[in-house]
Amino acid sequence: MKEINKERAIERFQMMLRKRTVSDKNGNFDKEEFASFLPMLQEIYPAVFEKAEAKLINEYGILVRLKGKNPGLKPVVLMAHYDVVSDEGQDWAHPAFEAEIHDDCIWARGAIDTKCIIAGVFEAMDRLVQDGLTPERDIYFASSNCEEVAGDTMPKIVEWFSENNIEPWFVLDEGGAIMTRLPMGIKTPFAMVALSE
Repeated sequence: MKEINKERAIERFQMMLRKRTVSDKNGNFDKEEFASFLPMLQEIYPAVFEKAEAKLINEYGILVRLKGKNPGLKPVVLMAHYDVVSDEGQDWAHPAFEAEIHDDCIWARGAIDTKCIIAGVFEAMDRLVQDGLTPERDIYFASSNCEEVAGDTMPKIVEWFSENNIEPWFVLDEGGAIMTRLPMGIKTPFAMVALSE
């Protein structure tokens, strides 16, 4: 198995976080930042994109397919949105789009919601293809540019799957969180599992 270069993986993650992919329901967003996100992924994960196909849906929605060995098997769909909410009017301890490391933490908008998932998916795919492994079934990665504003990219990606008669085996999205401050007198932290979105 290929050795993981942790420093390089962190650098790639920081590159994603430095993209100011702030969505806006009125369409007032930096189109260049969104348009450059997929080319950046292709540049920093060349081994993945030698094997994977990529397409844009609804102008900025990203759909990547890594072909599996058995086309008869239903695919896995991994999801994570790459748009983020604005930092305007917020008091950040460190700049929201510099992805600086302080006390072993990366400070950036999108570090948790959900560019971390994108980094995880692509680091895993990179490891897979560099080890010469092919998954049993197709793996799709689907990413919305407008999840934070309830935009229409993900419904259009779902439409694309339907039009192409592709029924996923399972879909994995960002899910829930571990809740610590709770209403209704609940005092014990618990994990919220999201079953639908």
